[in-house]
Amino acid sequence: MKLKILSAITAIVLLFSLMPLSAAAETKHQIEEKALTLYVGAIDSSTEFPFYFMDGVEDLPWVELNAWCDLLNLMYHAYLGDENYALTYEQKGNEIILKRENGYSMTVDFAEGTIAFDDYNMFLHASSDTSLQDILTFSGFNEAGESELFQRNTKGSFDRQGDELLLELTKDYEIEIILQDGKGYVPFQTMGDLITSPHFLLNPFYNGKAAFLGSGSYFGDAASGLTPVGELYYSAEPTERSKALADYGYRELCLALDVLYGLKDVHEITSFDTLFWQIGYDESLRDTDPWEADAALYDFIDYYLDDLHSAFLGYSWMSGREELDGFYGTASTRYNTDYERYHTERAKWLGDSPYKYQEVENTAYVLFDEFTASIGTPYYEVLNGGGISG
Repeated sequence: MKLKILSAITAIVLLFSLMPLSAAAETKHQIEEKALTLYVGAIDSSTEFPFYFMDGVEDLPWVELNAWCDLLNLMYHAYLGDENYALTYEQKGNEIILKRENGYSMTVDFAEGTIAFDDYNMFLHASSDTSLQDILTFSGFNEAGESELFQRNTKGSFDRQGDELLLELTKDYEIEIILQDGKGYVPFQTMGDLITSPHFLLNPFYNGKAAFLGSGSYFGDAASGLTPVGELYYSAEPTERSKALADYGYRELCLALDVLYGLKDVHEITSFDTLFWQIGYDESLRDTDPWEADAALYDFIDYYLDDLHSAFLGYSWMSGREELDGFYGTASTRYNTDYERYHTERAKWLGDSPYKYQEVENTAYVLFDEFTASIGTPYYEVLNGGGISG
């Protein structure tokens, strides 16, 4: 009899050990909902949006995917003017599927801890884009119905479709996603990094008072002054990060760079987690002291990436510092030196204000030192009117 009981216990233990962790012991999270003001793009563009906080961690906001689906519909319609965009929400067991009107979808599998796109690029594209790389986002006609200089080819494209993208959030990055009581929750930063940052160029922020989706110049800086929304963002009292936020922030940084950094393969970076460990920045980037994390990120971008495009745009409200001192890498140093040398030499021959546009026989020469957007103004008026810096 004892042998049979022992065999039964052994079988139960063996069965339990073979069960997936999620099935063996599902964690019931304490979820607190807070309705916060979400500023999108400007201080006068805001909406009330529900955010969620898990297990008493007050500095790490989450979003619920049904509400996030509604927000994306609103942003595509109101922010981009894309009235044909339509995103639908569907739950199937442990999966939540967000599906576009163009047939492409994003599937969040909470049992596996994954987010999958059947075509990441097409999931983000505006419905009016005529190709996968549609750089001319206007119709080709002005408000009077007259033809503009550039017109779009609306009949076809030589582009190929993109590949499927599977993100192993839990396995590769230890980023948790939660399905509880029929609702799916994902960290706000993760959804912002994957959706609003690459397509809208709007990054997610949270300062304990409100949430923000803004671009690089959104808050202003110490040199040019803070914008009204920047004043609001930095009005929060500086504080240390929770351990949960510090750990998540590091892992999310690795995820965002692994997925979105375009020079990863060129620089032979297998993973940013590995790179941070190799150069000794992994501990600083996950420090609960936000000043240490900000300084580490600043140095990493300017000195190690050193790609002339990536830049540290602003400090965290938590650090309460207006300036960070970093140092440039080789490429940036050489660029700054060459720029000054060429600029000085050009001034000898063309003066301090050289022509910006000149036609010599059948060739037009355009001279500029920086790119400045001039929305709604024809390019030739910008050139002749001095809209491009010389």
